Amino acid sequence: MSYSHSKITNKFLKDLLPAATEQLLDQGHKSAYNIDDIWMELVGEKMAKLTSIQSFNQGIMVVKVKGASLNHLLSTTEKPKILAKLKTNYPFLKVKNLVFRSG
Repeated sequence: MSYSHSKITNKFLKDLLPAATEQLLDQGHKSAYNIDDIWMELVGEKMAKLTSIQSFNQGIMVVKVKGASLNHLLSTTEKPKILAKLKTNYPFLKVKNLVFRSG
């Protein structure tokens, strides 16, 4: 089977390669980190054992928390601090919000 399309794209491969290469490197950079390891670094080993990342989608990180008291502490006092650390230390994650859920 042969390729039958002969439209001119007006784009040169040399112009497309830098953007494609940058995108691939960026994806590789993101995948080099484990979100659970990042979470443990942010909150410490003790707190990480009482919590777990349930999902991370479209900049929203949902964290399951063992106990209502801990959920309240994280949701009110610690949330701004954790978000600031995430944005400073891991800006490529593009975290917009943290949601804590008891469970």
